[in-house]
Amino acid sequence: MDKKKRTFYLFCALQFTYWGCFAAFNAYFVALMLDAGMTSTRISLIQATYLMAAFAGSFVWGGISDRLHTNRKTFLMQMAGALTTGVIIYLFRNISLLVALVYPIFGFCLVPMASNLDSWIIKSFPQDPDYYGTTRGVSAFGYGFLALGVGQLVARVGYFIMPIGLSIFAVLSIIIALIQPDSPTVGIKISERFSVKDIGTLFKNGPYVILLITLLLTGLSFVPLSYMKLLLYQNVGGDVTWVGYESFVGCIIQTPFFLVAGKMKRIPVATRMVLALSGMAMMLVFYFFAVRPWMILFGSVFYFVGYSVLLPTYREKGSGLIEGRLMTTAQSLIDAVFGSLAGMSGLFYAGYVIDTLGPKMLVIFSICTFIIPITIVYVQLVKFLKNRKKEQAANE
Repeated sequence: MDKKKRTFYLFCALQFTYWGCFAAFNAYFVALMLDAGMTSTRISLIQATYLMAAFAGSFVWGGISDRLHTNRKTFLMQMAGALTTGVIIYLFRNISLLVALVYPIFGFCLVPMASNLDSWIIKSFPQDPDYYGTTRGVSAFGYGFLALGVGQLVARVGYFIMPIGLSIFAVLSIIIALIQPDSPTVGIKISERFSVKDIGTLFKNGPYVILLITLLLTGLSFVPLSYMKLLLYQNVGGDVTWVGYESFVGCIIQTPFFLVAGKMKRIPVATRMVLALSGMAMMLVFYFFAVRPWMILFGSVFYFVGYSVLLPTYREKGSGLIEGRLMTTAQSLIDAVFGSLAGMSGLFYAGYVIDTLGPKMLVIFSICTFIIPITIVYVQLVKFLKNRKKEQAANE
């Protein structure tokens, strides 16, 4: 087996084990806390601080990776921190104050690993975008099956499965990362050191800022719903097993899209952004009219399709707008804005809205917010089509 294929297969395994940590622990955190007697409001506030820490972690870990020119070392530190804090959370889950203090540290370590790992892969295969899409396909497929399995085990034997699963996948991730070569640093001069001031240069890039705003508002529309999904299912007669079913369906839907991510580059970015957000909009429609668990599940299918197009598209767009030594930071910031900052902002009110006005009102909030980003991408598509028409006319 040549070195390139070996590296690719190890990345596939690393994506699988990393997202296995999410499937084993994060997917059922809300259920664990509800079982411990927490209210929806308190859970949403704890998750908001978790995402706040994840947002800060994106800057810290991205900056460390760019400054030291390494993805592997930061990944190892992050995984070790996530494993330690995850086990502590489970052991002391009935102590609300301790969970509120430790869970943000868990998010600080675990969540930014996704962009760190993706950046590691992109740097390792700069001329082969198909490789990145394939590794993400493996992660989606694995996450779905693992989340379904963990959900069934939790329902049958109890929540102690969560720290066991987290420990297994975290240790495997560490072993694989130790074997995998670090990201290449060819073409990066030692004198080109990362500094905090470099973050400011990212915000001077107009198209990059528009991308951040679009993703922020998109995340604000969907991330709070994702974190409070169990409560949405319970509102229409479902239970924790439906969360596992949804994860399984998500893996079936997303995997083929991630596998052909490289081929989708033939479609203009502006077109793909519109297709992605239009698909995600259908989820909100189904959620609004949902009266049975299967309607929530069916709506999520549209989200999975949209997200599987959106993820590689904004990865590609971000890499094109910010190249070189700030790539990891730029990608980390995109993930932080879309997942952490948006989720943190939404979760500050999500639990309160559900407790006082009901889950349906949270869906209405999301619909109103999503009007802005979907308008932005449609305007960008119109501008793109006009510019392409002018270029075609000028060439004739």
